[in-house]
Amino acid sequence: MLDYANFTAANLINAALMYCDATKVNFTYASMGGVGIETAFTKSNFSNADLSDGSFYRLIIEECRL
Repeated sequence: MLDYANFTAANLINAALMYCDATKVNFTYASMGGVGIETAFTKSNFSNADLSDGSFYRLIIEECRL
């Protein structure tokens, strides 16, 4: 469960975020290169996050800031 987690400027390079509950998660300025994501995000913030070379499976984003 990642609801309301704060990953501001976190190093999440090559992380796997799979099958999570993720509402209002803050990824502002997070390093997420090569991340693997298969989950739904609601009202989360990805502002200035590095999502380069990421793998996204069945990604659902609702009311998110990119």
